[in-house]
Amino acid sequence: MKKPPIPFPLIEKMEDRPLVWCLLKKMELETGQFFYGMYWPLFCKLFRFYYTDCDNEIEVADEIHLHIMTPPKNSTQTRLELFNFQCRLARWMKVVSVHYYYTKGKRHRKLTFFESAEDIPASNDGGISATVGLDREDFEKILELMRNERYRTLMRLHYIEGLDHNDTAKEMGEKMSDYYRTHERARRQFKEVYQRKMT
Repeated sequence: MKKPPIPFPLIEKMEDRPLVWCLLKKMELETGQFFYGMYWPLFCKLFRFYYTDCDNEIEVADEIHLHIMTPPKNSTQTRLELFNFQCRLARWMKVVSVHYYYTKGKRHRKLTFFESAEDIPASNDGGISATVGLDREDFEKILELMRNERYRTLMRLHYIEGLDHNDTAKEMGEKMSDYYRTHERARRQFKEVYQRKMT
């Protein structure tokens, strides 16, 4: 197999049901493209933000692969077989993967508040420095002090659970145009609370 990330043309436009069928049948090409191509960014994020026993991202992918292909306690069906299509497979994979490390008691690594270029504000808008690092406990404490529940929810979904902007907007039931305004206000309120806490 090529070094990840690998292209995933076979499964890129595949619907959830046939894709799950391929995984359950252990079809080699589709399974490889699923774990080391399509979902490679998720496993990289897990490796980056959680303490694991894994030495690299490939081991994280292998560990999650094993996890969803084994039955939970008191069941004879694998976790993937129990997936009931009541949500998108992408959402299920994120929830199952993050929950796996969360329930194992794996603590978050230091969270860099702005993870990507799109999150780094212009220098004159008063945004938090891109170098600010917070562990999960400190981040949660600041969220608890934020007065707006909707802003707290957005910050938790995007910066702790790791949802991208599109998925966060969907979870909050907002159009993207409204979401970006809410996101900016949430960051501003977070910054205000953070600065009060640090002074």
